Amino acid sequence: MDPVLEVRDISFKYPKTDKGIFDVSLKIHSGECVGLIGPNGAGKSTLLLHFNGLLKPIKGEVLVKGLSTLKPENMFKIRRLVGLVFQDPNDQILKNIVEEEVAYGLLNTGLKQSDVLERVNTALETVGLEGYNKRVTFNLSYGEKKKLSIASIIVMDPDILVLDEPTSNLDPRGVDDLIEIISNIKARGKTMIIATHDIDFAAELLDRCYIIDGGRIIGEDSSRLVLTDLNLLAKHGLKPPTVTRLFAAIGGFNRLPIKLSEAVELLKNICR
Repeated sequence: MDPVLEVRDISFKYPKTDKGIFDVSLKIHSGECVGLIGPNGAGKSTLLLHFNGLLKPIKGEVLVKGLSTLKPENMFKIRRLVGLVFQDPNDQILKNIVEEEVAYGLLNTGLKQSDVLERVNTALETVGLEGYNKRVTFNLSYGEKKKLSIASIIVMDPDILVLDEPTSNLDPRGVDDLIEIISNIKARGKTMIIATHDIDFAAELLDRCYIIDGGRIIGEDSSRLVLTDLNLLAKHGLKPPTVTRLFAAIGGFNRLPIKLSEAVELLKNICR
């Protein structure tokens, strides 16, 4: 099966710095939830900005459903296919009223007003903001703004949803809400790419992980194999999931859990 997004040996460097990404290749297939995990400054956000052509590689090529981001004539379609949710919702929210913000991208699609409102309401319900239509965006909490920024992207129904550090600056309840939102979107078969250094969050959602550090892809495998490779994670400034560290410290387990639910089941089996 052909990938829905393919990165072919791309490099990009910011002017007058040594920061960027170098010789990066990856493939994302339809319906996957794939993570880019790495420490701050590893190049995660830079790589994400290449997925819908906001940045262009100086070498290599990014293909979205076979369309190259290097060709200007492809950009309108690519940006409809790839929806990017920024790390800071304040960088994304443009309108003063919630429903206007969510409807903004739909205004030039030719939809009837009733259809626009229906899609806006569905998107708000998906992220837990039903009834917020007339709220002022400035007065929302940071967590509510995060949800709104997701709603304003999923309302366009992109084939690929890309989220940059979605848990940053969220409290534990906000993280739990976000896990539920993304799990529900994932259950609908949406392809998702998530950049994060929140490993407990990654463990709950990701099918597969790429480790990125120093602008280079260091490793790739199933989330279970990556997140239980204690030496690999430590080498690149990452800690395993909390429950994985706990059970590794106890020792004597053939299979380390990566989620709390797995740890609970393991303990139940031991105690029977």
